[in-house]
Amino acid sequence: MNLILMRYSWVQLLKRFMATPPAFSMAGVKMGLFTNNISPGPDTVLADLTEPTYASYAQAAATLPAGAFSDEDGKVFIDYGDLTWSLTTGDTPVTIIGAFIVDGTGQLLMAGKLDNPVTLTNPGDATLIGAQVVVDPVQLYGQFESEP
Repeated sequence: MNLILMRYSWVQLLKRFMATPPAFSMAGVKMGLFTNNISPGPDTVLADLTEPTYASYAQAAATLPAGAFSDEDGKVFIDYGDLTWSLTTGDTPVTIIGAFIVDGTGQLLMAGKLDNPVTLTNPGDATLIGAQVVVDPVQLYGQFESEP
C-alpha cells in the first residue's frame, strides 16, 4: 500500500528545511484510521476520510524513534512506530481501510490504504498499524502496514 503525502506536507517540509536553524517537531502529531474506500491523493483533506465510530476509537499520538536508517541504495527510512488498535467491550465491529497522520493542528499530512482491510469484530480483537516514510534519492514515499 502506498502512503500519499499531501501537498500541505510538501509545503511544510520546505518551510521547515528553509528555517534557520531547520525546524522539526513531532508535537501533537497523531495517527488515525479511516473506514471509507477512498484512494487518497495529494489533495485529499481530513474531511474526505471517515474515521471509525466505535466507542473506544480516538486518534493516537505518533512518535518517531531516536533516528532513521538507510539502505545500500541511499534510501532513508523513518518509522512512526506501530500503534495498537483494538476493540473493547461495547464497541461495534469495524473494518479499517487505511490510516493517516495529522499534525498538531489537525492538518492531514499523509494517508494511505492498507494492502488488505482489517476487520475487528469482537472485544479484544486488535491490529498493529505503523507508518514508514521513505526518502529516496529520486522520490519521497511511504506506506502503512498492519499486523493482526
